[in-house]
Amino acid sequence: MKHRNEMSNEWIIKDAHFLKVKHLYYGLKNEVLIDFITTLFADNIYRFRLHDISNLYMLVGFKGSEHYLRPGEKSFAELLSKEDYATFQKHDQMILGYMMVSKSKKRQDIHFIDYIDTMVPKLNLANVMLEKYQERKPDVQLIPREFIHSSIDYWYLKQGYDLFCEEKYKQALNEAFYLDDIQDEIKWGVLYERIEKDLASQDDS
Repeated sequence: MKHRNEMSNEWIIKDAHFLKVKHLYYGLKNEVLIDFITTLFADNIYRFRLHDISNLYMLVGFKGSEHYLRPGEKSFAELLSKEDYATFQKHDQMILGYMMVSKSKKRQDIHFIDYIDTMVPKLNLANVMLEKYQERKPDVQLIPREFIHSSIDYWYLKQGYDLFCEEKYKQALNEAFYLDDIQDEIKWGVLYERIEKDLASQDDS
């Protein structure tokens, strides 16, 4: 699915590395990874297992990117909060966001977003990660495995799932993603609830 938001316009964000942890060994400092893992498990103790970490995709900003800024382009000091920039300065790099992806067991062209989060607000980093993933895997449909209430507005309004808000929305979704093939792999009840709520609002107006 083509994501509605564009990537960040900031060059320094576009230049951030987006790789699995196990492929970042050449550039990611041990102390940065350790601090991240400590925070990750403290906040998501039941969500991640230790062996999941190596397969996490990470968006990492590096100080070296600032050497190539053109006049008028913003530096990390201008984009990050004082607190985040202090963390960045400590190591000259910072994990900006992360995403866990898994493959469908039934469809080779479907990859599931199991979890996605950003460490820095207001930079559209989630969409940066989604777009970078799709650029590398253009033949894959990257979709959420599960919609949850706390993030439904992001997916529904900013990623274009509200486009399916019509009476035959389940048919439209099925035609777009062939959901019949993967019904036992997805949990889209919250999305269906949101669409039905909007359909009811249309009927009342």
